[in-house]
Amino acid sequence: MNLCRRLSSALALLALVCSGCGSSPGRPAADVIPIDPDDISNFEFLYAHNCAGCHGPNGKGGASIALANPLYLAITDDPTMRRVTTL
Repeated sequence: MNLCRRLSSALALLALVCSGCGSSPGRPAADVIPIDPDDISNFEFLYAHNCAGCHGPNGKGGASIALANPLYLAITDDPTMRRVTTL
């Protein structure tokens, strides 16, 4: 009976130690976990990761038109612009 109790305690301790391991198989690495844009205040970082793919690295010359394009600004209003850029 005493051996059974010791073995149970040892297995419980082993399970506790293994559950605290930060490199468990299947656990995503910290650099893979997406960052919530509300947690970032660096505009350059946000633009590079969310906008530059379509609008180009400097906001001109990408697959999409520039948001500062005079024609686009003439046909859109401020609420629409804010809604589109905060999606």
